[in-house]
Amino acid sequence: MKHILLLAVALLANVVSVEAKNPPSLVGGWTSTYTVSYPSGATRSAGTLYVTKQSGPDFSGYLTWKNLDTGKSGKEKFAGSFDYNDKDFVIAQEDGGTMKGQLDGANKMKVLLWQSASARGVTLTFRATFVRAK
Repeated sequence: MKHILLLAVALLANVVSVEAKNPPSLVGGWTSTYTVSYPSGATRSAGTLYVTKQSGPDFSGYLTWKNLDTGKSGKEKFAGSFDYNDKDFVIAQEDGGTMKGQLDGANKMKVLLWQSASARGVTLTFRATFVRAK
């Protein structure tokens, strides 16, 4: 009976430790240069994803970007959440853009963004690898 009780305590401790796991912190700046595709063509852009707050799997911040061909720039707020595997995540931008991403180690994330014309009057996509700023 004593062995069964010890086994039950050990199993319970393992379950609690698995559920207490938190996704890695994304807080800070992440930079990238990437190509943005539009129905009419493509342009080069540079962006920095700033994660300013994170609580467990949920995070928020803003993206700054600059079109390297035209000089136009902008800033967009976002909110995001990690998937249950603590590696994949989604980001919803205030302007209607959506990102799907995945961590690739502690200092790199790969993202795919799409936005329809109904969101901001512009249809676009891009994929980029963002690297943690030092």
